[in-house]
Amino acid sequence: MLRLLHLIPLSVNYHKDRWMWHYTTNGIYSLKSGYRLEISKKKDCSGAVGSSLEPRVQNAFWRKVWSQEVPQKILYFNWRAIKNYLPCRSNLLKRKIISEDSCPICNVNSESVIHALWSCPNAQKVWKKVLFKEVFTGLNFSNYGDLFEIATMYLSKYEINKTVIEGRSCAQDVIFNRAHHLAGEYGSLVKGEPNLIVEKPTKWSPPPAGKYKLNVDAAFIPETGVGGIDVVVRNDKGEVMAAMALPLASATSSKHAEIMAFLFEMKFAWDAGFSSILIESDSQGVVNDVKKDEEESWASDGHLIDDIKRSLQHFEDVIISFSPRGGNQVAHFLAKHALNCNTMLMIPSCKAFLMK
Repeated sequence: MLRLLHLIPLSVNYHKDRWMWHYTTNGIYSLKSGYRLEISKKKDCSGAVGSSLEPRVQNAFWRKVWSQEVPQKILYFNWRAIKNYLPCRSNLLKRKIISEDSCPICNVNSESVIHALWSCPNAQKVWKKVLFKEVFTGLNFSNYGDLFEIATMYLSKYEINKTVIEGRSCAQDVIFNRAHHLAGEYGSLVKGEPNLIVEKPTKWSPPPAGKYKLNVDAAFIPETGVGGIDVVVRNDKGEVMAAMALPLASATSSKHAEIMAFLFEMKFAWDAGFSSILIESDSQGVVNDVKKDEEESWASDGHLIDDIKRSLQHFEDVIISFSPRGGNQVAHFLAKHALNCNTMLMIPSCKAFLMK
């Protein structure tokens, strides 16, 4: 409990306590967010995938699901299987579409998603053909979440549907050979696709004469909650005038780390005597929040955004803009370097690192 309390980001200014809704980005309740929360709670009670995981772990899991280099139909199939949305017989029975849910292949167990794609003896014969059979030997899975990346599962389900609908089956060797063939065919197509969209790499651009540009960034490790923040100041000739990196002992999210980097950068610029500055960050969300014309933010990190806006009033001229990662590479590398530091780094230590 003490650790969780310690992770709460606090403002340096006075803010009145207030109620806020943590299930929307702006902190304000909406009927849509309330409905989604209620649905997610019902799924958690029914043992849905990821119900016991922390939000950041769930996010990493779903990023992995959707980042697989497979055809779109397999990505969608994996998502439906993980969410238990497939029309297996156990789900059809729950909806009172059929009167019994026994597996039409083995006629022994109930046909759930995990049974149809893993536990069924017919499915096991297919799995014995793949190279992962030694890894999965003797394992019993309660859901499809641990198996989502296996594209051959889609083909196995496809053949089961053919058996039920058309009344005919397919030999396991044929299923495996077809999966192997399609996987090779898809791989050759992907490798052979011409790169039709060529994005021009973004480079850092110098500020106008007489002004200074501050590039700020943050790095964050979700598994540990550790972060690194930094700021790099350069003049109109591209010369590094100042640089500083700092390890962040605790952060609640990548956005929280980016906000702390902004606060750190504002204090650093003020202490260094810079009055007319351009600030660039590759965090589009934080830049948008800071530039929003609203008196007070009700988001969970709104008090920190308000602190940034108050700090801006100390400068004569400030321009804040978003820069893609390509234009913020120096700050990005320095922030990652800060993850491995125990203390604050300043010039010349930062400059020596940047020269590597």
